[in-house]
Amino acid sequence: MRGTEDHPSRCIRSDTSLAITYPTPAQVAGFELREERRDTGIFVRVRILDAGGFTVDSREFQDASAESMFVGYQFTEGIAEIRLEGLFSTFPTIDDHCFGAEADPCPEGAKIKGAYRDGDDIKIKLKDYAPNETYLVQVIDVFGDVISQIAVTVNSEGKAVITLFDFNCDFARHRVRNDDCGQEKAVKKDCTG
Repeated sequence: MRGTEDHPSRCIRSDTSLAITYPTPAQVAGFELREERRDTGIFVRVRILDAGGFTVDSREFQDASAESMFVGYQFTEGIAEIRLEGLFSTFPTIDDHCFGAEADPCPEGAKIKGAYRDGDDIKIKLKDYAPNETYLVQVIDVFGDVISQIAVTVNSEGKAVITLFDFNCDFARHRVRNDDCGQEKAVKKDCTG
C-alpha cells in the first residue's frame, strides 16, 4: 500500500466513503479507526461484503470521545470488500490495516506418532502442525479410555516432542491422539516395563 508522496504506508484516509477490496477474499481483516482532529470523535458505518456482493455484517461505530478503536472481522467464507461510510460529515483515518487467511490448526500432512521408550515410557512426536499452536494430546488404553493427557505447544516449525512416563504394560497397545485434530495412532514398538 502506498501513502502520501508514494511512501510505504498502512494508513488510509478519505474525506468521504472508502471501499477496501480484496482480490482474494480474506478470512480475517482488522484495522484501527483513528480520529484525526481529536475533537470530533469516531462516527462511521462499516459493511462487510462476501464474494457475491452480499452484506454479511453492518455496524455503526459512534463515540464522540474516542480517539481510536480497533475493528476486526472473521468470516470463514471470505471477506471480499469492506465499505466504510462517514456519518455526520466525519471520516476517521484507517491505520494498521491487516488481512489474510485464517491459519488451519490441523493442516493436511500433520502427524502424531508414539513409540515406547525405556520399557514403559511413551515418546510422542507432533510434526507439520500450525506453528506455535497448542493441542490436547492424549494417551488411550485398549479399552478406549483416556489415561493421560497434556496440552502441547508446537514450535515455530510446527513440531514438538514429549515423553510421558510409566505406563502399565498389562494394557498395552496404547494409542496416542491429538484430540483437537481428531488424529489417533497406535504406539509403536513393545511395552516392556
